[in-house]
Amino acid sequence: MKKTLLLIAFLLPILGYSQVVCTSQSGQNAQSIIENFFIGEGVEISNVRFNGQLGVNSNQFGTFTNADTSGQNVKLSSGLVIVTGDIQDAAAGSAAIHSSNGIPQNNDEQTAVPLRLLLTELGFSQSMNDIGVLTFDFVPQGNEISF
Repeated sequence: MKKTLLLIAFLLPILGYSQVVCTSQSGQNAQSIIENFFIGEGVEISNVRFNGQLGVNSNQFGTFTNADTSGQNVKLSSGLVIVTGDIQDAAAGSAAIHSSNGIPQNNDEQTAVPLRLLLTELGFSQSMNDIGVLTFDFVPQGNEISF
């Protein structure tokens, strides 16, 4: 009986599947990604940039889909992901084996000047590594917006 339970305990992780699937958007146009995966109707966007560029040149930015929004899982069926490492680490969670670094690494603190100023004001002096910054302007047609 103990051997059977032990065998089942080892096989369960193999039989399981990931709920969240993350897809890198490296090489894609940041404006298109935001229009297709983030912005709904009634909102105009412009000046979309990831790390200051229109084209995404990083494995830090991507999209996710979630087949199971029940129970304790993330309650969103899809959306955007920005990480400080490899986008695949977001889906892997604590079992991540990919990389702790963004590729290419972005350690240029000029990418996130407002964040650097805020951290300095709060007394933090550590360097920022693998910075991922998504910026865009938006104009809603109505008087309310939600993210």
